[in-house]
Amino acid sequence: PPPKTYTSRAITKWVRPPPGAIKINVNGVFHGESSFGGVGLVVRNSTDSILASKLVVLNGISNPMHAKLVALREGLIYAAKWSNLECHIEGDSQGALHSIQRGQTDLSHLGCLTEDCRTLLASQECVYLRVTERSANGVATRLARYALHSQRVAEWVTDPPDFLQDVLFIDVM
Repeated sequence: PPPKTYTSRAITKWVRPPPGAIKINVNGVFHGESSFGGVGLVVRNSTDSILASKLVVLNGISNPMHAKLVALREGLIYAAKWSNLECHIEGDSQGALHSIQRGQTDLSHLGCLTEDCRTLLASQECVYLRVTERSANGVATRLARYALHSQRVAEWVTDPPDFLQDVLFIDVM
């Protein structure tokens, strides 16, 4: 089987997953003055169809890495909904991916979160993580930034919110 994580950053535009697979793009953002953060994720298939999108409002976030790891965990939790499909999770934080890849115990304040991600990844046979360029992660970034101004978690199935239309259009061009 292929490795569970990839660190290549050569792709600068969103690329479809292979036929029969899904791709979950995730991002986490941090607002330092308020300790708030946001997570955005979008699920798409090989025909560019949106299966779901979600934003999560975060409180008590300590730094950008904290928000990025929460985003990866959200993506891994979401991947379990499609356990019968190959799933590619992409985010633009090489640091977050590396913290999950390292086999060492993480003794930082983010150690439990890192371990949650490792456990979720190991428990799902056909889930793969990959770092992508920020330019290939625009929809998840828009959702995460929108979460900073939102009051609650929001989820859309098939029909994405209007504020994503321009970013979605750019992705498929």
